[in-house]
Amino acid sequence: MNQTQATTVNYSRQWIFFFLLLAALAGILHLRSNVFSPGSPTPVAHQKNFIHENQDKNWFFILKMPEVTTGFPPEAAQAKFESWLNTLLKQGYHPLLLSEIFRRIGRGESLPAQAVALSFDPGYRQTFEILSPVLAKHAVPAVWMTDEEALKKFDLRFLSFHQLGVMKKSGSWDIALKDPSGKFSFSEEKTRWAFESDTSALNNRHGNPVLNRLSVNPTWSDEEFTDRLKAEQPIEGPVYLAARQIQDRTWGVTIPLAVAVPKEANEEPASKENPLNEAISFDLAASPTKRSGHLSWLGSAGCQNLQLNLSVDRIDGELWLLLRSDPTIDERVNVGFTRDAWIVEEHVNGTDKVLAFSPWTQPHKTAVEARVDLIGNKITVSVDGEPPFALDTLKENSSAKGIIELDVYDKVRDVAQAKAIRISVRPLK
Repeated sequence: MNQTQATTVNYSRQWIFFFLLLAALAGILHLRSNVFSPGSPTPVAHQKNFIHENQDKNWFFILKMPEVTTGFPPEAAQAKFESWLNTLLKQGYHPLLLSEIFRRIGRGESLPAQAVALSFDPGYRQTFEILSPVLAKHAVPAVWMTDEEALKKFDLRFLSFHQLGVMKKSGSWDIALKDPSGKFSFSEEKTRWAFESDTSALNNRHGNPVLNRLSVNPTWSDEEFTDRLKAEQPIEGPVYLAARQIQDRTWGVTIPLAVAVPKEANEEPASKENPLNEAISFDLAASPTKRSGHLSWLGSAGCQNLQLNLSVDRIDGELWLLLRSDPTIDERVNVGFTRDAWIVEEHVNGTDKVLAFSPWTQPHKTAVEARVDLIGNKITVSVDGEPPFALDTLKENSSAKGIIELDVYDKVRDVAQAKAIRISVRPLK
């Protein structure tokens, strides 16, 4: 063999060795991603279907999903979770990684409509094994929260550091480690976050490190699950104010007019002839041992200027609309309908100042149709087609947190009630 042939053979052997090395590395990566992966959902690149940039919002929900307990059949837990997830997606909610929400907020970008982050806390292995296949099936991202001390002690109830690392690399999971105080952080961020409570889902876009999170009750039906979110969903357009039963408690919820009825039906949203009358109509009554009944719409916070249409078939006792109601500063505007008259009051510092008192033209008035326009320091009220009452001397509203509430009252216990209430609201600038 001459020198040229020897050189050629050596080069050939080097190339063969190089390709064999590449093949071996490819095999290792394949095994790591498909055999040793703990079943992570599809990467974030597949989540673009959830985002509609033409629906810019500045708020988001955080949900704490229930853990899978030992006594709960795995098949039932998986079926329940998938049913909730299907309902969320069908109703237009957009699951996002919490870290993605934070990044958008930090860059001053908008969030998609009805953005929601699903969190699992505590991050038990059993919960992951049963529920993660459902998230993978629907390509939904989520937040996995684990006690850092438990990981350091190799607590087998939790996923290991290695498994958490594989989940993070998938792009479909946020991995949040909690310290003993309950604060948590993501590995790529210095900020430490905390949850104020587990009773409220809504967070406004303000960069506050203290967040709200709603603990989902494992007994909720699909309807109760989404109705509970509707109870907090901000009013950003014309809506009906309705009522729903969730765990034996009545919650005020909002139903967008644009979704609920055709455009031609929007002119009279509180009309009795509305085809959705059964869905938007509700009753309010005093509890058996009380003189009053109460309902509030948490999603109306910040809706300070509005047009409200009210229709009630029957009032026994008194019915009061409480507008811009903020108990933290003890302020609100009251519009009441009593046996003798309809009344407008301004409540400031524990005192009700009567602004209007208009006796009924018919004795013992029980049915009411009314419209209220509230803009800045001006209020206009029209009842049963009578000429409107207007004044522009209201106190300048000092709160952006005031909500809409509704009360029924009577001096005698278990008497006050209002039947077939229909309310629509249009926010005004």
